[in-house]
Amino acid sequence: MNHGFSTAPNRRRISGNDKGAIILLFCLLVSLGCGLGSSFTQTSDGKIVGTVFDSSRAAIPGAAVTVKNERTTIEHTTTTNEQGYFVVPGLQPSSYTVTVSASGFQPTSSKNILLAVGQVHAVDFVVNPAGTAEQITVTDQVDFDSSSARM
Repeated sequence: MNHGFSTAPNRRRISGNDKGAIILLFCLLVSLGCGLGSSFTQTSDGKIVGTVFDSSRAAIPGAAVTVKNERTTIEHTTTTNEQGYFVVPGLQPSSYTVTVSASGFQPTSSKNILLAVGQVHAVDFVVNPAGTAEQITVTDQVDFDSSSARM
């Protein structure tokens, strides 16, 4: 007895255009999945951030900042922005030395900065004006009698 339903499977052939669309959809889903997976993973890299000021607490733009890994001696360099702020990302857990130098100021350093996994370590610097070099010139000579204490 047939109730108007066919028992034969309804098969449809997939055309070439359909295959391309399926492959494209599959690739899109895979690439999205990879992107989402990486955005949820934790990174072991840390960063050192800070601000460079002068003795009156004015920001020092354009100061050179060098971050040196004390174990590997690898150095990362950057410069401060208009607000004297700097960021050095992508640092592995280790001990670091940060050195700041700017034109007209004495260089200054901070050593033994311990950076843990994924940590953001903030360190601010106050730089002092560079000392002025003094040159002493002798213009008069004094006759000195070395046989006695007379001049």
